[in-house]
Amino acid sequence: MTAIANKPTARWIRRLAAVLVIVAAASMVSTSTAGAASFSKPIPPQRYVIGDCTVWVGPVYDQWNAQWHSIGGTYVSCATNKASLTATVAEVYSQNGSTNWYYTGQQGSLSGRNISGWNDIIHTSGVCGTGYWYTRAWITINGITYQRDSTPAYAPTGCRV
Repeated sequence: MTAIANKPTARWIRRLAAVLVIVAAASMVSTSTAGAASFSKPIPPQRYVIGDCTVWVGPVYDQWNAQWHSIGGTYVSCATNKASLTATVAEVYSQNGSTNWYYTGQQGSLSGRNISGWNDIIHTSGVCGTGYWYTRAWITINGITYQRDSTPAYAPTGCRV
């Protein structure tokens, strides 16, 4: 009789399964955000509202290389799922801040269907050059594209690659 009394019940197995699911989900969240990009604190991102979506555009802290690359990023979060959502980001550079602006580095981009955004900042590659930088993002929501820019800022990104 005692062997049957110690046998796990269906209720106990369901509770254990629920606890294991919660633990697994928590470990996946901490793993996926441990290497996540973050916006620069000295030059905060610009915040825009597009419908029920909030978009941040600006410089990203260079956690991957201590040589101070310039990296641009965008983060999109919507209150409701969108049939299609795309975010593309690029860095724009000018040596003197008034003329000869051009795109530099590798753009970052993500697309999805039936989503409300992404859990991380979409970012460009790291690029070098002392001068003026800003980040440009194109957010396409259900086929309509919106262009948003961060404020240009001077950055001495004299990289040693």
